[in-house]
Amino acid sequence: MGREFFIMNKSITQFYVYPDGYADKMPISEFVWVRAQNGDITNKRVDELVKGDFYAERVPSPLPPRGADEILEFMAKWCLGIRYVRDPEFPGTEPIKIQVIDKNNLEICSYPYVNTKTCIRDAIEPIMDNEEL
Repeated sequence: MGREFFIMNKSITQFYVYPDGYADKMPISEFVWVRAQNGDITNKRVDELVKGDFYAERVPSPLPPRGADEILEFMAKWCLGIRYVRDPEFPGTEPIKIQVIDKNNLEICSYPYVNTKTCIRDAIEPIMDNEEL
């Protein structure tokens, strides 16, 4: 119930009706495909899904690896910043997540702070991917 299959890009894509499926287990900044009533496929972030949305995980397209300079240029072009969020119950500890913020200091998305060497790349690249697709 709540599932339908479509053949897209020579593979089978499984769609769900929100809140069924796996969306609640995905990062909130992850993009999914959403099918409109007219059949068009658009992109939405997981945190933008509403009850009844017909959605599927996007089939990733191979994108070229990006260098640090490219990521920093993208952040500068779009006036993006990073906010480190710590657990308020444990001040002084490592951050628990990072938030990508815009020039108005509004959160665009957040990403778990897991790997100190890649956390900024992990948070920014999905935004870059969405711009390229």
